[in-house]
Amino acid sequence: MPPEGIDSLNADSLKGLVLSLLAKIDDLVEQNKALLARIAELEGRAGKPPKTPTNSSLPPSSGQKANVADASATKRSRKGRPGIARELCANPDVTRDIYAERCACGAQLPAADQVLARAYDHVELPPIKPVTTRINLHRADCPCCGNTITAEPPADMPPGSRSAPASSRSSPIFTAARWSATRAWPRCWRACSA
Repeated sequence: MPPEGIDSLNADSLKGLVLSLLAKIDDLVEQNKALLARIAELEGRAGKPPKTPTNSSLPPSSGQKANVADASATKRSRKGRPGIARELCANPDVTRDIYAERCACGAQLPAADQVLARAYDHVELPPIKPVTTRINLHRADCPCCGNTITAEPPADMPPGSRSAPASSRSSPIFTAARWSATRAWPRCWRACSA
């Protein structure tokens, strides 16, 4: 109520205004007492040590490690980067154009009216499949001297070798099997062919 309005009040109205103001003052005094008690409680806590796993029920993992600096000091924010993604492959093996067929309202959308909205590469690694080369060494009888001559095996695939040279091995399973017992090879081939 503005101060000018107080002059126009009669005695009964003025008495009601004073009583309502006294009630508000009592409420504010009670709030003030509660706040002063809370301030005193907080000031009393200020001298106490912080809660740690040794003096409270905090789990040990939340405590400060002995040889590690304060986590808040060592924590770095992630470096900001602009919206950069991996470049699209220059020569994809297969390109699929996918068009929207229908709108949410049910209307059909013609492919001729659609423009490219987004492109991404989906990369699939082919399954590893061993390549087995059978070497057939042929023999013949010499027409001049009559000796039996057998063809020489290729240098990169000697007889008894079960794996390719180190430069062509690409799978750890072949490397492990090469150094293991001969019995491991059938298991290796079964695992690769599955």
